[in-house]
Amino acid sequence: MTSRGPRVVVVTGASSGIGRETALAFARRGDELVLFARREAGLRQTATACEAMSGQAPLVVVGDVVRQEDLDRLAAECRARFGRIDVLVNNAGRGHRNVPFDELTDPEIDDVIRVNLTGAIRCVRALLPLLRMSPGATLVNVGSVLSRTTLPYYTIYCATKYGLAGFTDSLRFELRGSSVRVMLVNPGHTTTEFFDTANMDPKAFGPVRGVGPDTVASAIVRGVDRGSREIALTGWGRLGIAVNRFAPWLYRAVIGGQAKRGNPPGATANPAPPSATGGR
Repeated sequence: MTSRGPRVVVVTGASSGIGRETALAFARRGDELVLFARREAGLRQTATACEAMSGQAPLVVVGDVVRQEDLDRLAAECRARFGRIDVLVNNAGRGHRNVPFDELTDPEIDDVIRVNLTGAIRCVRALLPLLRMSPGATLVNVGSVLSRTTLPYYTIYCATKYGLAGFTDSLRFELRGSSVRVMLVNPGHTTTEFFDTANMDPKAFGPVRGVGPDTVASAIVRGVDRGSREIALTGWGRLGIAVNRFAPWLYRAVIGGQAKRGNPPGATANPAPPSATGGR
């Protein structure tokens, strides 16, 4: 909390997955919540659960990060209600089928880029003026272990998450000396509906055990409290980042020997609507 009382926390992709659990984690702390996502039914359910924990009704804004008018409306409603934002958890994201690059359709490619990278950047641009109004704000960009490593058959997803990491690092540099801290959170395999929505096969690289979205949410809250710059979750994720950095030849040898395309039975080439879940 700030010295003035509860923090104002905006969570995008709050209708399910990491976004929902992050909203609940901040609600337990007594913070004021602003919840943003496309799917109104899930968003309302999250709001009800948050209110039961904190006794305060969140501000609910239904919208899509790929629509500038929705982001402008989110900023306007935050300004009217609170006049500032103390924490922005920039979480909305989606994946694509883990198939060879040249099998992805143009709509799949465009959709992932629009949500994961362009939408995330535009969300920050719309809300940064309100973050600057806080004496100690934190911007949290939710990336992926694939923000610092790569996998075959995840080409566009990796490209967007690498892009988000670059944006985060550059913006942190740009905002040095200001009241806004910037943090990158890199979840590994998280057990949400993310993989189903994107027709991704989470077992394409072996029986990797995932973590729950509540684990990621707790890490986000701790990172905000501690002023962390970057967090990677799961032991395998942290190991993969370290090996990729210091022994990339070993990383490629191990991953290359295990990787296979993961097109689940019944998967379609038609992309699902943009998802605001968070199982990276």
